[in-house]
Amino acid sequence: EDVVLAIELVNSASPQEARAVSLQASDGLVILPTAAEAAGGLAQPLLVAGLAYSLVTQSTPSQAAANTLTVSLSCNFPLLNNETTVITIAGLTGSQTVGDLYLPLSGANASMFGDGTGWNTHKAFWRNGRQIEFNVETEAPAKRAFSASFVLKNPATGQASPDLSVRASG
Repeated sequence: EDVVLAIELVNSASPQEARAVSLQASDGLVILPTAAEAAGGLAQPLLVAGLAYSLVTQSTPSQAAANTLTVSLSCNFPLLNNETTVITIAGLTGSQTVGDLYLPLSGANASMFGDGTGWNTHKAFWRNGRQIEFNVETEAPAKRAFSASFVLKNPATGQASPDLSVRASG
């Protein structure tokens, strides 16, 4: 007869790698530590998903210019190809690019992303003129670096670089 032992833990607030787990028991009979088989993917024990690296760069600081922004990322978890895996860059304020439309993507890994239809359309959604959302349509293993670029029109007057946040969800 199998015995199932369940332990509830609270994850760290910061990203962390999965941990190796071993089991041992003693109550008169000693059972030496034995490595437990670990699940893969997002079910790995004590994996706290997060971004290992994120960088957003621009091609020009010129006023009213077409500006190519390049997003480079690496996650400590695998990005899955499903309808809900989305990478969001928020805080892109001040652009003259009209909101609520799909922007074409370019760059080495543009083919990983699409409009959520599963057809790898190489597009990302520019929402409310403040954030861009990349639907993941090609799986990527953990710790793989990838990047994609899109074009926004800079503001007509100068501004300081806005504070950006990058998150992956799904």
